[in-house]
Amino acid sequence: MDQGDKEGYEQSDLLWGTHKGVEPTSDPVELEFKHILSKVRINIKADADITDLDWQDAVIYVVNTETEGVVDLREGSVVTGTGNPGAITTTRLQNPEEGHAITGECIIFPQSIARGLTFIRIEFPSTGVRYSYQPVEIIPFEQGKERPFNITITDAGLVVSVGNVAD
Repeated sequence: MDQGDKEGYEQSDLLWGTHKGVEPTSDPVELEFKHILSKVRINIKADADITDLDWQDAVIYVVNTETEGVVDLREGSVVTGTGNPGAITTTRLQNPEEGHAITGECIIFPQSIARGLTFIRIEFPSTGVRYSYQPVEIIPFEQGKERPFNITITDAGLVVSVGNVAD
């Protein structure tokens, strides 16, 4: 799934709205909207030697995630699980999180990511270097919530801090 550009990213988001207990009317009805998918935010910086050209070409992927599911439009709920996990190319933000070289985001179905399975992959096509992050514990993604990952690339590999869930 490609969310590498703004169009692909925006097409992946899903808002759900409702207003229960309203009789049919020709008057406007106020709806309350909410996001029913989850957002992953990946902030990356380096303590290793990475050039500006390397950063320009860098691609961030979220892998081994369920990319298909069923949405119940009546209730605003989501069920994932085709058993065929896929990869998502994240969209790069024009203005990275402060103190980071790049920030990527993507929208995923609410799900739990298994520990020990590659979840984030960072590729530098200009050098052929690739880094992977495997969680050491299960990471849940909740409906309508965002979870940030702050990654530092070092000479020894990746140092990853998994942030708290945010609205």
